[in-house]
Amino acid sequence: MPPSIGSLKFNVVEVVKGDGQVHDSNLAELLAIKTTLEVFVKIDWKGKTPLIIESDSLNVISSVMNANARP
Repeated sequence: MPPSIGSLKFNVVEVVKGDGQVHDSNLAELLAIKTTLEVFVKIDWKGKTPLIIESDSLNVISSVMNANARP
C-alpha cells in the first residue's frame, strides 16, 4: 500500500546479499532500518515528514518497538 501524500515509506522485506543467499535476514533488516532512520534524521526530515517503516518480520518489528526484545 502506498504511503499517504506527504509521507515517506521504507519497506524492508527479506534482505538478500549479493550472492543471492539470505544470511541473517533479521539482522540485515534491522541494519537497514537503522540506516534509514540515520538518513531521515541527517536530511532534517525528522518532525517534518511522517515516516512509515514496514517489515514482514515479527522479530524485527518486536525488536524495534520493544527495547526489552532487542538483542
